[in-house]
Amino acid sequence: MTRIELSPTVEECIETMAHRRFHRLTESILRGEKTDNRTLDEIELLRRFLETADFARLRAESEKELHSGRTVTFQVFRTHGKVTHRMQVT
Repeated sequence: MTRIELSPTVEECIETMAHRRFHRLTESILRGEKTDNRTLDEIELLRRFLETADFARLRAESEKELHSGRTVTFQVFRTHGKVTHRMQVT
């Protein structure tokens, strides 16, 4: 199962991190650097996450923790064919 971890910061929100990773992976495929199934799975997972996530809510939840000095990590994965995520605060 493909699982992606994204750790936003006060300067870079979860949506920006997901977009950057999506574009970086897509560019690596277009340049012929990566063609493995794992990379393709990550691209598809990120694409669906970017299309379906409520980023305003995710930003509000994560920024509250980040401004309190905590570390936030989002895990993005599929459950029963649907893209879902989990936020972990440490």
